Amino acid sequence: MTTDRVPSPVDAEHRRPEELDDQTVAALGKISESLEAIERARGHLYAWHQLTGGADFGLDEAVDLLRRAGRHSWADRIERELIGRNVLDGRWTFQVVEEYEDG
Repeated sequence: MTTDRVPSPVDAEHRRPEELDDQTVAALGKISESLEAIERARGHLYAWHQLTGGADFGLDEAVDLLRRAGRHSWADRIERELIGRNVLDGRWTFQVVEEYEDG
């Protein structure tokens, strides 16, 4: 059994302007794809910010547990070497996200 599909009408707002050639349409499509990729990258960067922050909070909890277990030297080392550190020299993750958005 075959069904004939009737193409849906394209409203005037979404119809290709007559003055645009194929190359211009292709270029505009590439610009649109690139802007979408930039937005996706921003989302990944924000996810990185959240994951890094979550890891930092997890280390806080681990330090607390280590102290309760009497492992003060381990807790001190983790606190000194890992917790609250800048992920990039001189910048926290939120600053990297802000720089990306500003640029």
